[in-house]
Amino acid sequence: MYWASTILLVHELHTEKQKNAFLYKAPLRKGGQLSNGTIEYIYRVLKNILERSKEWGLIKVNPIVGVKKPKVEQPEIEFYDDNEAKEVITALNEEPRKWRLFILGSMIGGFRRGELLALE
Repeated sequence: MYWASTILLVHELHTEKQKNAFLYKAPLRKGGQLSNGTIEYIYRVLKNILERSKEWGLIKVNPIVGVKKPKVEQPEIEFYDDNEAKEVITALNEEPRKWRLFILGSMIGGFRRGELLALE
């Protein structure tokens, strides 16, 4: 039963790592609340961990089975209307070429902020 002692060792190490992780309090966004996406991610991780523990015989019942999956509300995305887009493009004519191309590229390409910042 070498594998059983290995599983227990890994479980103990993981438990110790979790304790240390909970001691570190990361600053929360939105006035001290986790985002909906973070809550849904934590739910999925817990469900997978507990399901695997059940498969391995470490627990008899997965306690998260009766818990409803939290709903993730997608924020409403706002777009420029035709008039606003024309105003931005007109205003860009006064800006240096570098910024004009940068903003127009972001508007036309639909890039995310990180993708734009990675451009050289």
